[in-house]
Amino acid sequence: MATLEIDPDFNIHISYHNDFFLLRTRVLVNGKNAEIREGENEGPVLNFSYSDNTISTELRSITEIISPFLCKCGVYHVDTFYYEQSPLFHVVFSSEACLTRFLREIGSFKHAMELELLSKLSERLKSTRGIKSPRRLAIVVQPDLFLVSPNHQEPKGAKVHFVTAENCSTLLDRWKDSKLFDFRVLYQ
Repeated sequence: MATLEIDPDFNIHISYHNDFFLLRTRVLVNGKNAEIREGENEGPVLNFSYSDNTISTELRSITEIISPFLCKCGVYHVDTFYYEQSPLFHVVFSSEACLTRFLREIGSFKHAMELELLSKLSERLKSTRGIKSPRRLAIVVQPDLFLVSPNHQEPKGAKVHFVTAENCSTLLDRWKDSKLFDFRVLYQ
């Protein structure tokens, strides 16, 4: 397990920032995008097609799978999930070193996620359709990290910045500059 590094300049426990990091995890099953739809009682579900059947798994179960792997790769905390066409995870980093480690290890995260999702979706196929051993089930996960900068004056309400090893320091400075307040000041 990676050593957790907490940078006191990050103030992740005592302050609130306007900008935040989102991990977009596109999931392809047998070459086709898995889709997110509203579930009936369980909340949003990830749907995929297999042999003319549509199989669903709860999006929150993906969160349970993804969190331990993210923590091993440098993410301090996975807060909540959102969705559009792909699952989005609000992730928190405790230091620049943790963020750069995550960017370095995103390939191993991708591989681990593909294996875990393959296992999860295979189990789902077996329980839903009684398929003993799903053939030709291929999972591809495409993780991308973004810094989202909300701004109600923008046409879409926010600027989205793709985070790479090259622009990491610049975007971290932007994140730090987005601090709105410290919690302790609120209650004085």
